[in-house]
Order: sequence, then C-alpha cells, then structure tokens
Amino acid sequence: MEPAEVQRLEQQHEVWRSLTECAWELAGFGAGQTIVDLGSGPGFTSRDLACLVKESGHVVAVDSSTIATDYLRSIVKKKGMANLEVITADVADVDLWAWEPDGVFARWLFCYLVSERKPGFL
Repeated sequence: MEPAEVQRLEQQHEVWRSLTECAWELAGFGAGQTIVDLGSGPGFTSRDLACLVKESGHVVAVDSSTIATDYLRSIVKKKGMANLEVITADVADVDLWAWEPDGVFARWLFCYLVSERKPGFL
C-alpha cells in the first residue's frame, strides 16, 4: 500500500478507536476468544483485536484486497503475531464458521457491499 494511504487509514483508525473499543466491550470480546475481522483492510483493527484476545485467542482478518492483506501479512510477520491469521477473500465467499468464532467484527465493510450481488442482503 502507498504510505500516504496507510497513514490516512491509521489516522481514521485512531479517530474511531475509543468507540470501537466500546463496541468490543459491549460485545464481550476478550482474552482467549476467536474473533473474525471482516473487511480488515491493512489491519489496524485486527492488530488491536489480536492484543485484546491475547496469545490464547485468535483473530482472523479477512479482506478482498491483496494489497491490504499483503501489507498486514508483512506486519504480522515482522511483529511475530502468531495469533493473527490473514485471509485474502471476498467476505461473501468466506465460511465464517470454519473458525468457530466467538464474535465477528466489521467496522466499515457494510458501507462498501454491493446489494446487487446478493439480492436481499442489504
């Protein structure tokens, strides 16, 4: 990803971080859980979730952008985040139950879904 775009998305993440963390608290997300992050982009939220679930938990970051998921994979490798799995796929084609998640999170994803793809989905 272009550095300017990564910086923009990181700033956006910081602006929404406190509200996002409140949503996680209300959802009961915590240590030891498996959480799927749909529409993860470059993974700022996924990385925060990985810290939240700790080493005993698991986060699955799913995004259709190869550029975003390659970027996140490089960060995961560099930081040695063994509890963060990155999947490049269209979220409509992913079987979430394969991971038996305790929760699923999506912050911006629903803004970008195209309703013609899955009639009645939105």
